[in-house]
Amino acid sequence: MLLFLVGILSIVSVWPFDNNFSPKLTEIKSIHIPNDILIGGIQSFDFMDGNFVFTDDISAKTFLYHNKSENFIKLNPATCHPGFVNQPLHSVYNNQSILITNAQIQGYFFTHDGECSQIVYERFIAPFFITGYMDGFIGFTWLPNSIDLTIHHYDENGRISHTGTFTDISKPVLSLKLEGGGVAKSNNYIYLSTSASSHVYRYDPKNHTMEKFAKGYSEVYRSPQQDINEERFMQNYLREMQRLGEFNPVMGLFAFSEEYLLQTFLDRTENRLLAHYINLASGHSTLLQFPDDVRVIGAADQKIHALRSEEQKPGSFTFEIVVYQID
Repeated sequence: MLLFLVGILSIVSVWPFDNNFSPKLTEIKSIHIPNDILIGGIQSFDFMDGNFVFTDDISAKTFLYHNKSENFIKLNPATCHPGFVNQPLHSVYNNQSILITNAQIQGYFFTHDGECSQIVYERFIAPFFITGYMDGFIGFTWLPNSIDLTIHHYDENGRISHTGTFTDISKPVLSLKLEGGGVAKSNNYIYLSTSASSHVYRYDPKNHTMEKFAKGYSEVYRSPQQDINEERFMQNYLREMQRLGEFNPVMGLFAFSEEYLLQTFLDRTENRLLAHYINLASGHSTLLQFPDDVRVIGAADQKIHALRSEEQKPGSFTFEIVVYQID
C-alpha cells in the first residue's frame, strides 16, 4: 500500500537555516495546457534543452512540450505498437531518448522529438525513483521484503549493468509507503530525498558510492518521530500513521542549478507548500514559500516550474505551467 499526499559512506552534517537571506519568487512566464489535455496530478517531470516531458498519474498519459514550437505532443506507444498496455509511471530523458516506465509491463522508448522507438528490455521493472544518466539510466528502489535501498544502473536498452545497496536510509518503511521525495542531478552527482526525512543522499555514479550527504533544515520543518511498523501499518494504516505525530512530508527534490537544490515539503499545519533552497557549496538552507494555488513539479536552468489550476465553472478546470525565477 502506497500512501498518496503527496562502496558506501555514512557522513552527515546539518545545514544551518540562513535567516539573513530571503529569496523571492518572480513569475516570468506561464504555459497554457490545452483543454483537451486532461490533468489530474503530474507525478513525473523532466527537462532537456529547453523542452520538457511529463506524466500525469490520473489520466495515465505522457506529453512532450517543445519550447520553440510551443506544442504539446502526446506520447502513446500504442500508435506504433498496437496493443501495448500503457499505464505510465515516470518519463525521463537520457542523452539519446525518453524512457516512459510502466506499471504493467516494462516500458517504452521515444526519441527526443517524440517519435516511437522501441520497447524496453523485457526484464526491466520500474524502480521507485529513476533518472537519466549519460546514455542509460539509474534507478533507486526497494526490493520485496527489504528495507535497504537498491541502486540499479541500466544501459540504453534498460538492461541492468550494475547493482549496489545502501543501508542507511532514514525511516525506510515510511519512505517506501508514503509517496513523495525525488531525485536530482547536479555536478556529476545524483541527489535523493525520500518522503519521510529531510536528509539528502548523494550518489556518485562513477565510483558507485552513496552517502547521507546532509540534512535540509529550517525552523518550520518537522520530521516524523519514528518509522512505522510494517505489520501494524497493513492492519490499520490510519492508526499507525497517527503514531508519527505531526510531520512535514517531503514532496520533491529538484536541481534548480549546478549550485542549488530545491527540496519541497508540505507544511500540514498551515496547509502550505514550502521548500529548502539549498546551497550545495556553503551548505546553507533558506526557506522559500510558494503561492497557495501552485504545486512545484520541476526545476532546471535556474527556473522553477509549477502547476496551477483555475476552476472556470463547477467541475471544470483550466491548467497552466507557471515558470518562476528566484531573485
